Amino acid sequence: MIQRIQTIYLLVSLVLIVLIFVVPIAHLTYNSEQFTTFRAIGFYDNASGTYSVQTLSVAILMAVTISLYVISILLYKRRVIQGRICIINIILLAGLLALFIYYVVFFVQRVPGVTWSPGLSFVFPPIAIILTWLAFRGIRKDELLVKLSDRIR
Repeated sequence: MIQRIQTIYLLVSLVLIVLIFVVPIAHLTYNSEQFTTFRAIGFYDNASGTYSVQTLSVAILMAVTISLYVISILLYKRRVIQGRICIINIILLAGLLALFIYYVVFFVQRVPGVTWSPGLSFVFPPIAIILTWLAFRGIRKDELLVKLSDRIR
């Protein structure tokens, strides 16, 4: 299971997506003073210490993606299903990135004069998409190798 490079790719992608819960996605500033941090659960108001806007859809989409990564890693013997789950994860990660952009643009348009800067975890979904695509290619290559060896026998 761990010996396969695609499992390593999936594990690194899983760790990146889990880190989004910890690392801020974006920082919103007003008059060069940071007042809100966009996290996976919502927009965290630094002044009051509470979440001003809840982003439950981001948290649910991340939970689904994490569970699919775990299932994909555990299904290492069923390569076809593992490959399909990888494709589903790529689509979900693209949707997650779109949700990040939507919420940031929505919040910036709602409050005039606000600028935003991406946090470290804003780049995690594109990196996870690339790693998942590499894992899919490795899974497909293994499946073709198994079919070729079955044909030779």
